[in-house]
Amino acid sequence: MVNSYSIKVVGYPDIGREYLENIIKSNASIFEEYCLSQYGHDRRYSYFGESLEIDELNFDADGGYVQFRVDIAYYDGCKDRNSSGAEGYGAEFSYDEISESIVFDLDETSWNSGE
Repeated sequence: MVNSYSIKVVGYPDIGREYLENIIKSNASIFEEYCLSQYGHDRRYSYFGESLEIDELNFDADGGYVQFRVDIAYYDGCKDRNSSGAEGYGAEFSYDEISESIVFDLDETSWNSGE
């Protein structure tokens, strides 16, 4: 299932990269189901949006692409099987002039590859 998420960005595309990175990072919660979908939405996995780091960000007047890392943790019944670490993901976005928003259409279908 694909869900759309809009983030208001006044002044796009004439904004700096760092400013857009900060906007995306402050809205990291929109990526939770997208990132966890590759694990079949198994509730033993947790998403830590506050850890989101952007590796690549390209954008123009029509939209762009962001590649990011975020911590995902796995909790098992046995503590020696718990794990956590940064996983990489990528997402395209478009720009909607009417709402002044960047729009992410994220595939949250279970077992998607997250790329």
